[in-house]
Amino acid sequence: MLQRRGGLINLYVFILDAVILSLSYVVGEVLYLTFFDHESSNTIDTVLLMFIALFILAVFFNSNRQYLKRTRAEELLAVIKSTFMFMMILVFLVFITHTYTVMSRMVIAFTLGFFLPADFLARLAVKNLLNKEHNHSMRRMLLVTESENAEKIIRSVNYNSDTYGDISVCAILDADRVGEEIENVKVVAGKDDVYDYARKDVVDEVFIYLPYDESETIAALINEFETMGIIVHVAAREFAGVGDYVRTASNVANYPVTTFAQSVQDSEKLVVKRIIDIAAGIVGSIVTILLTIILGPIIYLESPGPIFFKQKRVGLNGRYFYMFKFRSMYKDAEARKAELMKKNEMNGLMFKVTDDPRITKVGKFIRKTSLDEFPQFFNILKGDMSLIGTRPPTLDEFVRYEDHHKRRLSMKPGLTGMWQVSGRSDITDFEEVVRLDCYYIDNWSLHLDLKIFLKTIVAVFRRKGSK
Repeated sequence: MLQRRGGLINLYVFILDAVILSLSYVVGEVLYLTFFDHESSNTIDTVLLMFIALFILAVFFNSNRQYLKRTRAEELLAVIKSTFMFMMILVFLVFITHTYTVMSRMVIAFTLGFFLPADFLARLAVKNLLNKEHNHSMRRMLLVTESENAEKIIRSVNYNSDTYGDISVCAILDADRVGEEIENVKVVAGKDDVYDYARKDVVDEVFIYLPYDESETIAALINEFETMGIIVHVAAREFAGVGDYVRTASNVANYPVTTFAQSVQDSEKLVVKRIIDIAAGIVGSIVTILLTIILGPIIYLESPGPIFFKQKRVGLNGRYFYMFKFRSMYKDAEARKAELMKKNEMNGLMFKVTDDPRITKVGKFIRKTSLDEFPQFFNILKGDMSLIGTRPPTLDEFVRYEDHHKRRLSMKPGLTGMWQVSGRSDITDFEEVVRLDCYYIDNWSLHLDLKIFLKTIVAVFRRKGSK
């Protein structure tokens, strides 16, 4: 699934500048009143012109390019330049609107005097938060190229790219350079094992930069990576033999590319989805704490041991994380799994047994009522999971994945999803689970999330689909 980030960064900075400007104007008015002992005139006109000037600056002058990568000195210089340009635009607006006779110059001076340092400090603070979020959910890009082009591409992309992720790892097709580093980027694969690496490791996007005469190789790369649900950027022409994927023309740094993806989603809608997740995570975590006070002693008395069950799962594009549940099995459940494999009711990579003897009495109750799932709200709040998404596989499932199975990991795993509301206890074919998850990814919308959420509530109250 393709999502763009650069426009959101500009939006964040614009909102930040607007908030700091508003605060600065209030400070300017207070200082003016303090020193001159009377209020300024035409406050509404002044504020309106200032926001129009800020809007013009944001739209027509891209002063926030490379915001996340600028040093403190570069950020200070950028703020000084932006403040100067803002003042010039404001002066022009004042002149053409003939408000210079009534606008208080001292209020503007106090406002800009406070705005410059305040905006600089606020930008540094917000940048720190955005970079922490960026590092937590950093999109890993695999560069597939030849030796002679690798260095210049990595240097250019990693310096210029705000919209897409940096190049994290590299595959060289025309030489055996595995283990080497090029511009601090490790070479992890060659021509023979590039697919195996992408299948087993975290890869969000692939950037292919190969000669035009390698069209057959590029077509094969696109098809294989897209089968895994990985976004592909190709710095070349269209290619015969490539599947019917969504194509968009874009740029990765200074390189024009054709981007292939199964589906394209608006970043703004994904931000709304994350806001919903955070809100649900906060409420759900509070409920989980209250449930722990009640269920914790009961779980422990029947089966002494941890109250929570922690298991390593595979999330977005192969990222590992620990998923939490209330423990519903005896402590030796994982060790006893091998002896129950012959009773597995699933066709494929998943495991399910009716009347699993490893489940405790209280475990049967909390599973039937879905109370065991509540600790996953901590995972949602942290960002490893979403309220609605796909089912996160276990490690032993993931290592046996074929290429097309990995596409179900191209969105964050969810507490609930298509599989859960489609009669999960009645589904015995793993390929059907994959189909449902891929349908969700290809047709995702906030409206679909709402439908799944409402169906989940109905299923929980009817105690349908939980075993």
